[in-house]
Amino acid sequence: MNLLENRELLRGLLKQTDYLNTANGGTSMTSFEFSRTDFNFVITIKAPSMSAEAFHIMLDFNQLTVYTVLQGFDDFEDDDLVKMPLFIRTFEVPSFIDIENIEAVYENEELNILLPFKSPQENAHRMIDIKFR
Repeated sequence: MNLLENRELLRGLLKQTDYLNTANGGTSMTSFEFSRTDFNFVITIKAPSMSAEAFHIMLDFNQLTVYTVLQGFDDFEDDDLVKMPLFIRTFEVPSFIDIENIEAVYENEELNILLPFKSPQENAHRMIDIKFR
């Protein structure tokens, strides 16, 4: 078998070589910063070597997971292939965060995840009367 004639094999080998090269030194370290405003928490993620399309954010109840899949491996049509994330980080979302309004904005090579506070509710702190039966 002539390997040069098998284009699918060559394409797969080239993508694997590109992945190994990138994973072993072609990327910059991802950094995380946390801040608080009057209205929300902000998680800032800096990953200079990643494009906006490489980021994925998943909310599962009170777990917010942020990960990137290496470019070139995210666009495979074959669902049987294993896609390995370049980094993955999970954050626990506190109960006072409004999970319905969490937003993410990518700007200037930074991903900002905005976790808004729930609005203060009236009668949130009160005495509960005990009923006797």
